[in-house]
Amino acid sequence: MIQIVGTILLIALLSLTAVSQDVIKVGNFGPNDVFQLLTVIGFVAALQHSAVEVIMSTWRDPIQEKYKADMERLDAELAVEDETPEERKQWILERKDIEIKIKEFKTVTRKLALWITLLSGVFVSVVGIRILGNLIDPSQLKEMSKYQSLGFNIMDVFLTGALISGGTEGVYQIVQVFSSFLNKTTEKVKAN
Repeated sequence: MIQIVGTILLIALLSLTAVSQDVIKVGNFGPNDVFQLLTVIGFVAALQHSAVEVIMSTWRDPIQEKYKADMERLDAELAVEDETPEERKQWILERKDIEIKIKEFKTVTRKLALWITLLSGVFVSVVGIRILGNLIDPSQLKEMSKYQSLGFNIMDVFLTGALISGGTEGVYQIVQVFSSFLNKTTEKVKAN
């Protein structure tokens, strides 16, 4: 389903390039502007990560605690040496069943957390915290056609939302790449 929606979105965006072939010019910004923007995005990503962690903990931890208690009970039962072979076999089967349930539970929890972070990142971006729009000259945005503006804003919302959902690690990687680029540029200027 997601692949179909993604493919339709990609085709729609590519068709926008056929309708409007004007190239967007990047605004005049410096390293401090980029670091300031990434700091805001990093702060929002950290807030979002904490909020999702609280949501997931209050929602999913009680179930996980029940599984842990069942495992401890079965481990205690298996530690007793005077049970019958049939009882021991039953407890081992129950323990394996709970182990499978715990793995499935963790997989579902991880999937839910990823979807919640992605959707909340997109919602934050829809509200107005965006990256690409801050790097473009505002007069350029006004000169775009209706379709190009729509495509630009959709991409800005999804890219910013995805970056925010990646947490501070994603922002840190971008800062590292940008910092490395600036260092190499500075070294080249000093060498000449």
